[in-house]
Amino acid sequence: MDDRLLRTARSLGGVFCSGDAHRVGLDDQEVDRLVGRGEVVRVRRGTFVVAEALRRASPEVAFSLRVRAVLRARGENVAASHQSALALHRLPLHRVDLARIDLVADVPRCRTKAGVTTHPDREVRVETVDGWRAVCASSALVQVAAASGLASGVVAMDAALHRGVCSRSELAAAAASLPLRGAGAALRAVARVDPSSESVGETLTRLLLGDLGLAPRSQVEIRDALGVLVGRADFVVGEWVVVEFDGAVKYAGADGREALVAEKRRESRLVELGFEVVRLTWADLDDPTEVLRRIRAARARVLLRHSS
Repeated sequence: MDDRLLRTARSLGGVFCSGDAHRVGLDDQEVDRLVGRGEVVRVRRGTFVVAEALRRASPEVAFSLRVRAVLRARGENVAASHQSALALHRLPLHRVDLARIDLVADVPRCRTKAGVTTHPDREVRVETVDGWRAVCASSALVQVAAASGLASGVVAMDAALHRGVCSRSELAAAAASLPLRGAGAALRAVARVDPSSESVGETLTRLLLGDLGLAPRSQVEIRDALGVLVGRADFVVGEWVVVEFDGAVKYAGADGREALVAEKRRESRLVELGFEVVRLTWADLDDPTEVLRRIRAARARVLLRHSS
């Protein structure tokens, strides 16, 4: 690959546009040959990502690179919005359409071409994120909640509030500025955020428990009779049922084995105090009926133990 073009692309995080190639002396045919050799990936007409930047990239990171490539080609009159902006803000992208790139610009109506949807800017606040133009996090979050659904919105909102990226009041204000139907969906998502959530799995677990009518309490400190902290539960349902989301990744390797031993020790202490512990994995979140059955069974065991 041409050294000058590679330096330019690397300075932009691995992306470039036709204009960048022309400025270092490459014509469109030469760029086509780079694509043909697999050194460059064409995102859209005139927008490219260097192949080395995509190697071992997660779907979310690859999407962020495609967004940047499109922004580079479109110039300074557009900004990323919706999930495209979330990618630039490095917020979770849960069940959003990663084949679609959303932008805002000074256009009279929404239009889609070649997988890029451009929305009227509606006076949303635009800021620069790592050198790229994007709508502010609060606007992007409510856009996603309105367009992609409650779970997609709450997952990203939880992460944003947990990291201090924005506040609940900023989310509510951004939601209220949306068109009527979108505003209602976004406000319903805002009503269910919890800044104490520490992962996507925890957020989805909380939403599931709430949908099942179980009114979970999040990040509950549990102490023994002497007031000594035994541990912090992801959720407590009722008085004596602890629900933990277990993503399993934290138990990999030698450090993970130590973490597993500590987790088992903590769980034994909780049981000694009279709690029942229900552990949920990613697969469990797709089976609400089974989750409800297990929690009901745990409640029954608690009642039996406390009545004997």
